Amino acid sequence: MSAQNQKQERLLERIYYCVSETRKIEPTLPDSVPSIDNDYIPRRCSYAYGEKNYLDKYFHPENYPEYSLLDFVLGKAKTNNRFLLCGDAQSGKTTELRHLFHELVDSGLFRLFYQEIKGWDFDLDDLSETEQHETFMIIDALDERFEDEERNKLFNRINSFAKRNPSLKIVLSCRSNFKEINQLDDFEKIYLLDLEWEDSKEIIRI
Repeated sequence: MSAQNQKQERLLERIYYCVSETRKIEPTLPDSVPSIDNDYIPRRCSYAYGEKNYLDKYFHPENYPEYSLLDFVLGKAKTNNRFLLCGDAQSGKTTELRHLFHELVDSGLFRLFYQEIKGWDFDLDDLSETEQHETFMIIDALDERFEDEERNKLFNRINSFAKRNPSLKIVLSCRSNFKEINQLDDFEKIYLLDLEWEDSKEIIRI
């Protein structure tokens, strides 16, 4: 084979590689996500609320049922595939997401993908219908992207990806006072509740 033909063959191999290369979701291995301490105390979640409807929650708590995060995302509270876990800074959102990840690992129901958003551009190809049903995405700390233009592009990618993959389960997290979360209007907002007083006393004893 001539040098020219060899060069053309290598070029064709490279073109084939680039065309066939995929960025579909690769499962996250359990060992790569920190496990939860044995003294972990489960938290409850509720539909997100703010100052405007705080009184409504007080007088009509039935409109704000409380469930575990696992119950929410598996449809006990409401049939939805997309959730946004909100909470104050350092309130335990990452811990809850890690706990959720390991609960889902134990269930064996899904291929799991866990990613902290910092330094990641959400660059993924669409999934088949079967892959969507089999895959569960957990994406932590949306508020850690600080540049407005960069963050807006990221949110647009997330919204577009979620709409193109409607059967895929996705859970995001960010601070509850992060005003840009309103851009994620297709995600059901749930709020990470504070520990009960008895649980707080248990932590103090620990």
